[in-house]
Amino acid sequence: MTSGLLLAFLVLLSLHVASCRVFAAEDPIPGPWPDSFFATLARNGTKADGAPTGTDVQAKYYDYSNRNAPLYRQDCSKNGITSTFLLLGKEGYIFTKASEACVHVTLPVAVVKPEWMQGGEYQGTEVVNNVPSNLWIKADHRYYESVTAPKRPTRVFTPFDQLGTAHQEDYGTFTEVQHTPGTFDIPAYCPAAPALLLLDTTPELAARGALSVARGLGATGGVGRAVDPAGCFI
Repeated sequence: MTSGLLLAFLVLLSLHVASCRVFAAEDPIPGPWPDSFFATLARNGTKADGAPTGTDVQAKYYDYSNRNAPLYRQDCSKNGITSTFLLLGKEGYIFTKASEACVHVTLPVAVVKPEWMQGGEYQGTEVVNNVPSNLWIKADHRYYESVTAPKRPTRVFTPFDQLGTAHQEDYGTFTEVQHTPGTFDIPAYCPAAPALLLLDTTPELAARGALSVARGLGATGGVGRAVDPAGCFI
């Protein structure tokens, strides 16, 4: 190999190595959620005064396959009692199957899009429940995603809701699924349900199901505890 060819080869090799280093140095970005998934998680909260809210167990059903009419359901259980939040577009229902109590709520936005955390600032890696996870922060939300495939959320931290409560959600399972018929059906006892007014809230909090609703508003006849005996949403 002549000196000229050798020099050209070395230049090309150095450029290739440099480009690889630049690519490797780029921060990872959070993957979008699948359009349809089912997840289970444990949620803990801390009130504004520092008091813990205790742990509730949740099942989440998410379907964004129709972007004009996204669907979301959240079953929340605490102390053996289950309350449900159902969101069809921007129209929501909070109900308890055991008592057939229900209220209707209208949110300013629908549930968040699958790519809601893209654009977050990368913070590095942490271990969440024995799972190495990448961490991003966006609008004070902390989003953890497993480093290795299959990528899935491992923890989500929401800084506060309208009542000043911060929430930490630790994900146990997260599976892409096609939901069975009836998953997002409105219960027969809900269409005539009274409306529950929302306090002012941010779209991020409202859409993530951190419902900032007034507890036991006089206008609702104090039905808050009846429709949400688990105390998850109201």
